Amino acid sequence: MTGRVTLAGRSRVTGELFDHCMRRTGDEPRELPIIVLCGPRGTGKTVLLRYLTDSCADSVAVPYVFHDCARRPPESAWRLVCDLADDLHGHPWRKFGRLNFPRVTLGRLAAAQDRLPDDLSAAQDALAEALRRAANLRDRADAAGGIVLDVAQALHLPSLPPDLIKRLVGRAASSRQAVEQLYRRGLGWYRSEFDHPQHSGLRTLVTLNWSQHSAGRAERARASRMLTEALLADIADSYGRRRGFNCAILLDNCDAGGAADFLNDVADIRATRSGGGAADPVLVVAASRTQPALTGLADAWMFPWETDRKPANRMPEPDTASYLDWRESRGPQRDPASWWYPVHLRDLAVTELDRSLGERRRFVHRLTHGHPWSVRAVAAAIPTPQPGRQAREGDFRRVLDAFEQQAGHLFAGLPDRMRANLVRWSAARDLDTAMRSGITRGGGGVGTALYEELVSRMWLVQDGRPHRVGLHPWLRRLLLHELAVAGDGWKPVHTMLRDYCLTHRLNLDAAYHDLALGDVRPAVRHLGDRLHELNAESWIAEFNTVTSAPSDSDRTPLELATDRHDGLMGGRSETVLGSVVENTLWSMVTARWLWSDPVRDPLMTMNDTIAEGFLRLAEVASAGMTRYREEARRYRELTAR
Repeated sequence: MTGRVTLAGRSRVTGELFDHCMRRTGDEPRELPIIVLCGPRGTGKTVLLRYLTDSCADSVAVPYVFHDCARRPPESAWRLVCDLADDLHGHPWRKFGRLNFPRVTLGRLAAAQDRLPDDLSAAQDALAEALRRAANLRDRADAAGGIVLDVAQALHLPSLPPDLIKRLVGRAASSRQAVEQLYRRGLGWYRSEFDHPQHSGLRTLVTLNWSQHSAGRAERARASRMLTEALLADIADSYGRRRGFNCAILLDNCDAGGAADFLNDVADIRATRSGGGAADPVLVVAASRTQPALTGLADAWMFPWETDRKPANRMPEPDTASYLDWRESRGPQRDPASWWYPVHLRDLAVTELDRSLGERRRFVHRLTHGHPWSVRAVAAAIPTPQPGRQAREGDFRRVLDAFEQQAGHLFAGLPDRMRANLVRWSAARDLDTAMRSGITRGGGGVGTALYEELVSRMWLVQDGRPHRVGLHPWLRRLLLHELAVAGDGWKPVHTMLRDYCLTHRLNLDAAYHDLALGDVRPAVRHLGDRLHELNAESWIAEFNTVTSAPSDSDRTPLELATDRHDGLMGGRSETVLGSVVENTLWSMVTARWLWSDPVRDPLMTMNDTIAEGFLRLAEVASAGMTRYREEARRYRELTAR
């Protein structure tokens, strides 16, 4: 169905998942998941939803509705159901027709009456009279004005001019078919689904009226659930034979208003009805700015930063998402959590970035780690090289001027106090160390609240060590920039972290923070000691960890990477100069420290220096010669690209 140019890194979501779910394979609908697009701000959830919406709009046979719950926040699930029904009914599809909503309309009419009497019999009589009055509008041309306005208000159309409301509602009521749909089919459904077969269905509608007028949250939630069930039933009623596509409900920012309650209702309704009849022909795709508050989702699925826990499934990414994966991964159908299918929108690979970026592509990916929104923002900040002129280091460093604006977008809505502590946390390798080291300012609950905010915003990644979680690398780079340019925070924060690591015998991390403070000696000493204690693979891992330490150079005029390396080499002592190993390590550590920050070495000019260091290690190390030579070749290949 999605015949458009595919989105980079998202093609399986649009094809194997969305298209597959939308196509009907027979007259009876299949059970369909509730797809929830997850990921931090800027990962392209809205872009993907808009893409799916446009693909539906290209067809004249696909009923669909797109609703942005942030721009039009529904105060309740009830309100959202009303909006969805209105939007779907208001759009006739040439090869499908118009969707009608007699059950939803009848429920809205019942709820819109003043609270009915507590006596059930009297309440049913009053409601029956109100419905009769609404049905007989065409026979009350002179006196219909007030009733028409009452009905219009029930249908949430009060903003239209009264004369127009009269014509619209009067026309609808004058249709015998519409009246029959509204009262016979609608009342029959409320009777068969919720009432006793011998009753008319009015008793259910009276209960709906009472619930909607109740001050209790549980009562109003019960009314919203009933209206949601009416919505699904009305849509299903429009599906007979020879329907090629299901109906799509696309919700952006489903963490706003009553959208989460609506989604929970859909999952609960499907779980309750599972196995008892035909499934509804509705595919719901929702996107959330924060970790979705959906019943059972967090228990059934693990987010990417979580440690494995059974029986939860690892949340799929666009590369693995499919209808079959949902069917094989879900739990028992009568569990509402089995209807969720969250898809975590990962960062883009360098090969998925637009080739038109040219020489900028590798730099942009190294800096942003492929965060989709930031890829575009960073690329826009780099001047496009003139034909025949190669890019220069200074061209890439212009991105620093845009860091503040990009941070403002990504941290939107984060309280100042939280942001100030988050800037300090960015100095730590992982959040466990950040919370335990004493760098947080404020009371005891401040750190916990900030951690929960990061979880909610889905800005976490696995650190690579068991049970260690860190900040997303691009988010952390922006925060470190803020810490560096603040002027007085860098040294005390990294010193506190270094001292904490030394106290807890985290020598690797201590050397990391020493290097962040500009002291190369501890890193060289640590790596020299470990050279004969570790195998080559483990030593390379520690080398990469130490030399990924941040630098506060953002606050000073930037030098060419080669000039900066020469300056750092000038800090060697006589002892280092007299040792082949220590001299080699000093060169390697300083070169890769520069290399690890794309802003300091945007053209990767340190590749050859690092490669030469590994070749020297291959000659002097007691073991691991082959592995060190392989690592040297890897850096040489990076230069050749």
